[in-house]
Amino acid sequence: MERVSHLLMLFGAAVCLFAGSAAFGDQPSFTGLGDLPGGLYYSTAYRVSGDGSTAVGRSSSGSSYPDYEAFRWTEGTGINGLGYLEPTISHWSSAYGVSRDGSVVVGESTSGTLYWWASYWMENGTGATPLPIDGPYPGEVWSRAEDCSGNGLANGTVIVGGQSRPGSTDPSWKAYRWVWNDSGQNWNMYQLPPLGESSSMLARAVSADGSVVVGGPTGGDLGQQAFSWTQGDNRTVGLGDLPGGDFYSRALDVSADGSVIVGNAISTLGDEACRWSKNEQGDWVIQGLGDLEGGIFMSYANGVSGDGSIIVGGGRTGPTESDQEAFIWDEVYGMRNLRDVLVNEYHLDLTGWVLLGANGISADGLTIVGGGYNPNGDIEGFIAHIPEPGTLSLLVLGGVGILARRRGVRR
Repeated sequence: MERVSHLLMLFGAAVCLFAGSAAFGDQPSFTGLGDLPGGLYYSTAYRVSGDGSTAVGRSSSGSSYPDYEAFRWTEGTGINGLGYLEPTISHWSSAYGVSRDGSVVVGESTSGTLYWWASYWMENGTGATPLPIDGPYPGEVWSRAEDCSGNGLANGTVIVGGQSRPGSTDPSWKAYRWVWNDSGQNWNMYQLPPLGESSSMLARAVSADGSVVVGGPTGGDLGQQAFSWTQGDNRTVGLGDLPGGDFYSRALDVSADGSVIVGNAISTLGDEACRWSKNEQGDWVIQGLGDLEGGIFMSYANGVSGDGSIIVGGGRTGPTESDQEAFIWDEVYGMRNLRDVLVNEYHLDLTGWVLLGANGISADGLTIVGGGYNPNGDIEGFIAHIPEPGTLSLLVLGGVGILARRRGVRR
């Protein structure tokens, strides 16, 4: 009798929580991000802010290739172009990262006809601002910013990316971080210690507090590997590779506290999405995440939630490069087709959509962005919101014991 009473009390509490969640309108949703005016119809989203409010990426806004323009998207304002460093000379920019609160967007923009510059945009609409470069100018310089920590411009805000000088005696990419100096109102630029003399390094992601930076080779450079850098000891370490196949790995995202890293590596089966976490001895251990069904074996992990429990990316589902679809992964269900999850479990209408890949996920694991073919056959960015399961639903689905386990995705 006491057990029944206890269950009824929990059930009553669940009803209240469920009603509260419904009152806030936290419903599942899938939204195409649209396209900037002008040019071909094209957009894709690369990242979403930690709070899930802001998606960033690039869209076509001109009549000739590659007239891409960085954009910021919010539910209230839709898609808005962020502009270029020198709009009278060249039209090319792309946004790859965004701060936790969505106020700072980072990426790259052309400056003239030959140079790509790491840049950032503020939400006040002042246009692109170049980040410092390391070494003398003029000279051909390529640099890009990939990710940003923190909220707004404040002490501790860190942007990460890299720089290359193609015409120099050492054209390989070097990994960098830019740290905002509040007192000087400027950016200080620091190169990360290299893994080796021949390493090509690009910093791809940074933890929430800026203390952990991860990345890897800029392309498919065999013999090179993913890396992790920590501020405490200013040390860059190689993360290794999956067993079998050629030696290669790269890291593309890191959890908020820096404890989980995701990317891809070459295994016996092929190019495979992977996850790194630390064992009891404090060493990084790599785990292959598998692949989606169908097609040749190939997968890659692009984003990870703040606690490291949910991973998103893409995998091959057919024989050609265009036959790929987005996935979502967690320890309970493993790798699943994201479109199937949205349609079958959240009853969202994705008629005509093919989700080519999921590129980013919010810190709470509830908002996912990427790109795919829309019903008209054009490539368009998307944002999907999956509400956290209501406590009532959890009770019905799995009993009281499941209350103790939080999941961003439910069956």
